[in-house]
Amino acid sequence: MDYNIQFHAAYFLVFCSERQRVLESGIMDTNENLKTVPHYDFYDYSTFWSGRNYEDASDKIAVTALLKKTVSRNSIVDVGAGLGRLVPCYAHLFRQVTLVDPSSIQLKRTETEIGQTYPNVSFLQGTAEHLPLADESVDAIVCVRVSHHIPDIAVPVAEYRRVLAPGGYLIFEIANKINVKSRVRAFLKMKSKELNDQDPVSVKDKAPESSIAFVNHNPNTIAKILKKEGFEIVSIRSVSNFRWTLFKKIFPISWLLFFERMAQTLLAPAWFGPSIYFLARKKPLK
Repeated sequence: MDYNIQFHAAYFLVFCSERQRVLESGIMDTNENLKTVPHYDFYDYSTFWSGRNYEDASDKIAVTALLKKTVSRNSIVDVGAGLGRLVPCYAHLFRQVTLVDPSSIQLKRTETEIGQTYPNVSFLQGTAEHLPLADESVDAIVCVRVSHHIPDIAVPVAEYRRVLAPGGYLIFEIANKINVKSRVRAFLKMKSKELNDQDPVSVKDKAPESSIAFVNHNPNTIAKILKKEGFEIVSIRSVSNFRWTLFKKIFPISWLLFFERMAQTLLAPAWFGPSIYFLARKKPLK
């Protein structure tokens, strides 16, 4: 089937589903995935990922595929690593692995759980904006499920450029402001202009008690920032493309993941899914 036909069929399906829900509720979607927590120390990542096997597997499909396009395999840093769920994707590929997280409590918990299984993994407290690493000291950085806590993405991207060696790779995931479901909702609410501007959109109102920022980003803006900071974009993937309650109820996860593997590259040009992954390479010195 022609790609354009597939995309428009999928878009129409989402449109019908979202139109009915908006008509019934009269309000925008409330994302139950967002937790109201005062600090990362108290965030229960295990509970968050319980029941999200499709989303977890989709992330791992993307990270694994993008890592195959990298060539430097000495050291890798996972920024905002949390419970270290992505470690199995890269620990066997790199000699030195560093998990960075702002919470010392989370790091200690993760070290207790996986430290003996992965002896090449070390644990370091820090943030995406301030990495306690030397200039040009690592070959690859992975940053997944972190951008939605950072309104100004240019700050961590500049920090990634600083610590990456020339020719190093960045796997960077963003919460996609203009995913297909958001576009349908914006159309139904006649707010397409606001949705398509270049600025991040705050979803803080969905977690008003939290002290942590929640924002979605325009992938077009992210691409511009990466290029401005001296990165060349190698590959893009649209991820968790079938993260719809109806689909997850009807289809077994094996089916969803089968189509997910095919869809991640096909749907990327349309900024389709709720997560967009960039593989970017720091331009080597001339």
